[in-house]
Amino acid sequence: MIRKILAHTVCVFLNLVYNRPPLDLDGLIAA
Repeated sequence: MIRKILAHTVCVFLNLVYNRPPLDLDGLIAA
């Protein structure tokens, strides 16, 4: 559970760094 939350937080952080929508997980994976 904690690991899933951490992974989500990291994805949101990376999306913010790359100026993507915070919940654009599909775009992040495709990049």
